[in-house]
Amino acid sequence: MKKILNLLNISKQALNVNIRELMKNDLITEVRDEKDKRIKILKLTTKGNKLNNEINEEQKNKIDALFKQADGSWEKVMIELSNEYKNGLNK
Repeated sequence: MKKILNLLNISKQALNVNIRELMKNDLITEVRDEKDKRIKILKLTTKGNKLNNEINEEQKNKIDALFKQADGSWEKVMIELSNEYKNGLNK
C-alpha cells in the first residue's frame, strides 16, 4: 500500500476509498504477507484479470490503429494520444 501511496502521491484515505470500491466490485483481493503481517498484498481476482485483459486489448487496438493512421510515426501517435487525453480531461 505504501508503494501505491508514494507512486500516486495521494492520501491513505483516498487510496482506501478506491481499494474498497475495487474489492466491493470483486476486482481485487487483499491478503497479508506471510512473513510480514504489516504488509498487504493486492491481487487481481479472476474478474479483475478479465477486465484488465479487456482494457489492455482495447488499448493495444487503439495504438495499432493510430500507428496505421500515422504511417508508423511514433511522434504523430504520441501527439494524437496526448490530444485525446487532454480532450477527455475537458469533458
